[in-house]
Amino acid sequence: MRKIKPIFFLVAVLFVSLSSAFAQHKVTCKIYLRSNVGTIQLWDGVVTRIFGFAPMLSASPTIPGPTLFVNEGDTLVVHAYSISQNDHHSIHLHGLDADTQNDGDPSTSFMLSHGQDTTYTVICSHAGTYLYHCHVADVVHVQMGMYGMVIVRPADGGKTAWTGGPAYDQAKHWLTSEIDRSWHDGIPVEDTITHTIAIPPYRPDYFLVNGHSHQQLDEDSTRINGAVGERIYLRVANIGFFDNRIIFPSSFHARIIDSDGRPLPMAVDADTLETSPGERYGIMLTPDAEFNGSIPVHYISMNTDSVWGVEEVPCLISGYFGVAEIKPRPKLSVQPNPFSDRIMVQCTSVLDPAARVIVRDILGREVNAAFTCFRNGDAFVLETKAVATGTYFFEVWSGGQRLIAKAVHRAHE
Repeated sequence: MRKIKPIFFLVAVLFVSLSSAFAQHKVTCKIYLRSNVGTIQLWDGVVTRIFGFAPMLSASPTIPGPTLFVNEGDTLVVHAYSISQNDHHSIHLHGLDADTQNDGDPSTSFMLSHGQDTTYTVICSHAGTYLYHCHVADVVHVQMGMYGMVIVRPADGGKTAWTGGPAYDQAKHWLTSEIDRSWHDGIPVEDTITHTIAIPPYRPDYFLVNGHSHQQLDEDSTRINGAVGERIYLRVANIGFFDNRIIFPSSFHARIIDSDGRPLPMAVDADTLETSPGERYGIMLTPDAEFNGSIPVHYISMNTDSVWGVEEVPCLISGYFGVAEIKPRPKLSVQPNPFSDRIMVQCTSVLDPAARVIVRDILGREVNAAFTCFRNGDAFVLETKAVATGTYFFEVWSGGQRLIAKAVHRAHE
């Protein structure tokens, strides 16, 4: 016994030390799974039906669903409530080390019918970027919008990519996907478990980053504002059905440092990142020069290897980190809105001499021929008597930037 006691004591001390070093917290969230209500307004003003996740019963589902944040070592507890009279759902914690019961795959665990609820629990043992999505008839339900991100930060919640990993000054995350409106508007609201549903060929006509595209990308949650020398950690995840290609400016010195929730054995210096559905990457950007433009995201068909769409995420790198203040990106304003026969398109910065305005209808067709346009300093004044009532987009190119504003035309009453 005398020989065993010291060993037992050492094991006990080691257990207490490890328990203290990796103390866990419980992070609890509520997610409402909805396929009976929900719409999204796309960049061109079109409103289409969606399924999705909402943080509370009174809230409408969004694309994507709420981003869930936890720290390494935390226990994530997701209370899932299915409020969908005509369908079944589950939540799959994509990439996290969940056991079978908490995996959300209905073939090996269970699914929720209308009015049912459950709890999914998983220990988040590795910092990284993950996904969650419905796993019931997931080809349809994911396309319809039932997805979101899970971000696992280092154990101390600090600004490193993982515990002991490279430090950063700011972090952004991009979740890419697509929308085929023929699916959203054409597939009936029927239970995909008990009914046979005819699915149209997948031909997406909208391409999303964080649920947005075109001028909608000029939002703080998506656009990148930084400074020369700043370390920007960008998390990228692909939940669509197309491959993506993201091309970074060479001055950003992009370095791919982690993949699918694990650090890479050796970081990869590459200006181009290619992702397939379900993949997640972490990229460290360290710009060494000022930049005012956009980062293109290409959406590539896995069948034809052809580019079907390109989204440009605005990016401004200005001054030097910790020294200069970031200048705001120029924007357009339109007055009046709605307009009848006359509208002014004003820019918040100086336009270059060659700048011009392009007017497009809601289908993206150029309709400049219906307007008489003249320039007044950093503004354009347009007059019309020939356009139909509806939504129009005013697009100005200046200094290599594309600026867009939207206005509604109404005839005189």
